Amino acid sequence: MQAMNASFDKTENAARQTLQNAYGDAEPLYKAQLSALNKLSRSPDAKAADCAAQFANTATLGERLQARLLYDWPASLKPENGIPQIADALGRTQFTRLAIEALLYEITVNDIPGGFHQGLKHWRHALATAVAAQTLAERTGLADPREAWMSGLLHDIGKTPLYIGLGADAVMIEQIAQATPWEVDEAERLLGGVSHGALSAFMADQWGFPAHVVDAIADRHELDDKEEDAGPDEPTLRLTAVLQLSDYLAWILGMGSVPERRHPTLSEAVTRLMQPERLATSGLLQRIHGEMTRLAGFYPIDLPGPGYWRENLLKANIQLGRVNAQLKHAAQHKGHTPSADTFANPAPRASLLAPHRSLDFREIFRSTAKAVRKDFQFGRVLLYRIASDRKTLKLFAQDGPQEHANEQQLASIPLEEGAESLLTAIRRRRPWLIQGANALERRMLDALGARELGVSPIHSDRSAHGVMLCHNGKRGRPLEALELGALGAVCREMGAALDHARQYARMRQSAERDALTGLNNRGYMDKRLAQEFAYARKQNAPLALVMMDIDHFKKFNDDFGHQEGDHVLKMVAGTLGALTRTDGVAGRFGGEEFMVILRGAQMADAMQYAERIRSGVASMGRALGKRRYQGRPLTISVGVSACQGELPDAEHLVKQADQALYLAKSRGRNRVAGDDKERTAA
Repeated sequence: MQAMNASFDKTENAARQTLQNAYGDAEPLYKAQLSALNKLSRSPDAKAADCAAQFANTATLGERLQARLLYDWPASLKPENGIPQIADALGRTQFTRLAIEALLYEITVNDIPGGFHQGLKHWRHALATAVAAQTLAERTGLADPREAWMSGLLHDIGKTPLYIGLGADAVMIEQIAQATPWEVDEAERLLGGVSHGALSAFMADQWGFPAHVVDAIADRHELDDKEEDAGPDEPTLRLTAVLQLSDYLAWILGMGSVPERRHPTLSEAVTRLMQPERLATSGLLQRIHGEMTRLAGFYPIDLPGPGYWRENLLKANIQLGRVNAQLKHAAQHKGHTPSADTFANPAPRASLLAPHRSLDFREIFRSTAKAVRKDFQFGRVLLYRIASDRKTLKLFAQDGPQEHANEQQLASIPLEEGAESLLTAIRRRRPWLIQGANALERRMLDALGARELGVSPIHSDRSAHGVMLCHNGKRGRPLEALELGALGAVCREMGAALDHARQYARMRQSAERDALTGLNNRGYMDKRLAQEFAYARKQNAPLALVMMDIDHFKKFNDDFGHQEGDHVLKMVAGTLGALTRTDGVAGRFGGEEFMVILRGAQMADAMQYAERIRSGVASMGRALGKRRYQGRPLTISVGVSACQGELPDAEHLVKQADQALYLAKSRGRNRVAGDDKERTAA
C-alpha cells in the first residue's frame, strides 16, 4: 500500500470484503487499463500510441471513448478516425485525461450489475466536484488543476460498490442518517465496516493514482485534524481543501449523490487556505453550472435549474442567522451562574461512545456495561430493560464478578410496591441511591451483597428504556454523587443509541417485508435460506423448502380485477402466517409464488406441512367460490424439497423445490409434490 494512512489501514480488510461483495470473484472490469493509463500519464517517455493501445481489445469501450472525444472536439476530429489517430492528434496528456474519465464512468455506472441508476447519481456528483475542483485550482493556484479534477472524479468512486455490496441494507443508510444524529459515513461504517470515502481512497490507491490524491480523498472530511499535522503549504493539505470546497459547491448546486438532510459544512481550514470570500462565488457557480450543462449533453444525467443554488444559499443564510442569534444570546447571558450539575465530572469518553458502536440491542447493553465498569471502577454493573408490559425490569446485561448466588433472584424486578426509588429515577429521569429504605430495597442489597446501590435511568428525549444499577460491594468505596451525575450522561447516550437501534430495527423490518402481503420479501428469503442452509450443513441437520404457486392467478386478475388479485395474495399470505410453525420462515418469492423454509424438517414433515397449507387454502377457496369468486376456485400447487448435507448449495434446494412445483402443476394443480411423490387433493 503506497499511501494509506494509519486510520485507513484499519479498514483495508473491510474495503476488500466490500469489493468482493459487489464484484464477486471478478476484478473491476477496467482496472488493468486504469492502472496502465495512470503510469503512462506520469511517464515522460510515454507516447500517445502507448495510451491508445490500452483500448485495442475493448471495442465497446473504445467506441464510447471515441464518442466522448468527438463530443469535446467536433471540429478537429473526424468520426472515421480510430482511437490511435485521435490519441496522436490530441497528445498524451489530453488523451489520457479523457480516457481516465471514460474508464471511471464505466466503473461507476456500468461495471456493477444493478448499479446503473444509482451509479448515475454518483457520477453526476463526481463530475460536478471535478469541474469545481479544476476551476478552483486554476483560480487559486493551490493545487495542480489536473490532479484536482482527478480527485473530484475519484472522491466518491467507492459509493456504488459499497451500496451494491450492502444489498438490502443500503436503503437504510440514508434512513438512519435522516432519523439519527449520525452522519452518512458513520452509518456506512456501522453497516458495511467502511465508509465510502475510505473505500474510494482504497480503490484509488489500488489503481496507482498519486499518493497525495489518495490522501486528499481519504482525509477530506477530517481537514481540520489534518492541518494540525502539516503546515499550510503542504501539497496534500491544499489539495484536500480544494476537494472539500468543491464537494461543498456541488451540493450547493443541487448535484449531490443523495438528498442532503441538512446544509453541508466546511472545515475552518478551508476558510483559512481558500479564502472563499475572495472567489467571486456567483461567477464561480455559474461557470460550474455551465460546464455541467455542456457535459449533460453527453452523459445521461439530470441537472437542477440554475435557481436551485440560490435557494440553497438562502437556506444557508437562514441557518447562519439562527446560529448568530444563539451566539448572541449566549454572550448576553455569559454572566449567568451555572447550576451545580455544570460542575459534575464528565463521563469518561469510552463509556459515552460505547452505546453508539452497534445497532444491536444486546450488544449496546453488553458493551456499555463493560465500558462503565472499567471507566468508573465499579465493583459490579447491571443493566435492566423495561419489559413490554411496563410493569417489570428484566436483567439484560451485567459486568463484574458475581459473588452472591442470590443475585439470580433479581433477574426480574417488579415495578410495584417498594420500588419507589426505581420508579422515581425512571419518571424524574435523575439518578438515585438505594440504601435499604424498605423490604424490596433490602432484598436487592442482600442479593447483590452491596452496602448501597446506585440507580441511573436509561432514557432518551422520547422514551424510557430501563435502569443501570452499580455498586462496590459491602466493603468497597462509597458511591459519589458526582460520579452518579456523570453516569447519567452515559445513560442518556445509551437511551439515544437504543432509540437508533429501535428505529433501525423498524427500518430493517420494513426493508425486508413485502409491502402487499406483510410476509418477508425475496431479498430477505434469499439471505435467510443461505443462512439456514449453512447452519444445517454445519450441524448435519435436516432442512426443507416449500415452494407454492396460486393456480390460475392471472385469471383472477382478468376476471375480477387487480384489486381482487391483491386480495387473493393477502389471503394466501394470511393462511401461511396462521399455519406456519414458529421455526418456519414464510415469504413472498415473487408474483403469486411463495416460499417457506422449515428448519429441522425431514421430507415427510415438510410434505405434511405443505398438505396442511394446500388444504387450508382450498377450504377457503371453496367458501369464497360460492359468492365472491363464482366459477373460479382458489387453490395452490406446492413443491417440496429436503436435504441433510448432501446438496452443494442452497440454490440446488430451490431448484429441486421448483421442479417439484412444476410436477404438481403438470399433474393437474391443487396438489403437493416432492421428489416423485405427490399427495392429491381430496
